[in-house]
Amino acid sequence: MTRTARREFPNRIRAEAYLRADGKCEEGGATVKHKPYQVDHIIPCWQGGEPTLDNARVLCVPCHRPKSAEETRQTAKADRLRRKHIGAAPKKSKIPYRTADGQCHWNGKQP
Repeated sequence: MTRTARREFPNRIRAEAYLRADGKCEEGGATVKHKPYQVDHIIPCWQGGEPTLDNARVLCVPCHRPKSAEETRQTAKADRLRRKHIGAAPKKSKIPYRTADGQCHWNGKQP
């Protein structure tokens, strides 16, 4: 299973979302008329969200940044779990190591 490519909002949808929001951040309420703003997917692309007006909202950069960071963590975790499930996860190291007390361990287990 491959990750879905990110689908950006067309300019028409971006303009309609901005007009609907009346130039304000739809989460924090800050005015974005003369500041950078971003049109956010309410349902992320990787979860099947479409680039439609119903799935769009205008956010100021400070409101969008933490949401994007959280979605990036969730996407990475989903990818790791998917790779593990299909057997494509990287193998653990098979190099033995010694702890500070001198005991030898092999992948977290004592030999």
